[in-house]
Amino acid sequence: MAVGRNKRFIIYNLNINSRNQIFLRKVKSCSLEFTLISLLWINTNTVGVLDTTERLHLIDVHTLSRLQVVTRVTDIGLCYNTAFYRSTTTGGNVSQAMKVSARYAAYNSVVSYPGGMWFLGSKDILKVASTSWKQRILPAVMATLR
Repeated sequence: MAVGRNKRFIIYNLNINSRNQIFLRKVKSCSLEFTLISLLWINTNTVGVLDTTERLHLIDVHTLSRLQVVTRVTDIGLCYNTAFYRSTTTGGNVSQAMKVSARYAAYNSVVSYPGGMWFLGSKDILKVASTSWKQRILPAVMATLR
């Protein structure tokens, strides 16, 4: 399980014993150079972290290194759920914390699937698939051989 807030995310190991008690053990903590608005697992080795400038950072959970940055997300006009967080249908009677959260609330606009993520935008829909180590290293190797 992974949870994140501001410029940090934490990975936990979740276990349930024979008495149905839940135990969380902190596995890793990662400090980021940017503020996150969405954090999703792509596969067992990679998380996708969307930042406030709508760039997607693919991060290896074992080394906490950035594998790739996808900037195409800004082109689709990501949909934010500000109306729900500002409670515009009920006259705006929400806490200050909810109002602050509204600026980057994109919880239904970013969805992961095994090996990638989908982004819902007002202009387009974007599918981002993670690449294997071989797919990432091959172009660099080929460039040095030329």
